[in-house]
Amino acid sequence: MARIFLCYRSGDDAYAAALLDEKLSNVFGVDDIFRASRSIRPGESYTSVIMQALKQCETMLVIIGPRWVDSIGTVEGLPAPADQDWVRIEISTALENQANVIPLLLSRTSRLDPRRLPSDIADLAYRQYLTFDHRNVDRDFNQIFAALGNYQLQPEAVKPPG
Repeated sequence: MARIFLCYRSGDDAYAAALLDEKLSNVFGVDDIFRASRSIRPGESYTSVIMQALKQCETMLVIIGPRWVDSIGTVEGLPAPADQDWVRIEISTALENQANVIPLLLSRTSRLDPRRLPSDIADLAYRQYLTFDHRNVDRDFNQIFAALGNYQLQPEAVKPPG
């Protein structure tokens, strides 16, 4: 069961998701981290696997880049209904399931404005965020690790990074 769910757009934010996946997997173990592009096996139904992972996760890290808000309601740059925007579905499901949802703002990303978010995920703008900047990867990762510890998400028999 993956305790930590990485939510990200497959465009600009994917590099950060891959880096966080690697760093978190080194600490918690690969089975504790869900990243769709790694965790869904060929031939599996991504809808089923994602929904099952969302039911089981304790904490979601929402990776938000500078153009993230502008891409809500789109799929591959084209307008799409809410039920086809998987990032929105993932966030709203995690909020409904009362998972710990932590926004991670990437380099040069402004704090979220709730007026620019659909109502089903507007609560994301009121959540305390963390930063993940390419210039401060180790420092920012240690802050993320500490925040996860606040939710009693500690790796078993593994020491903290750094």
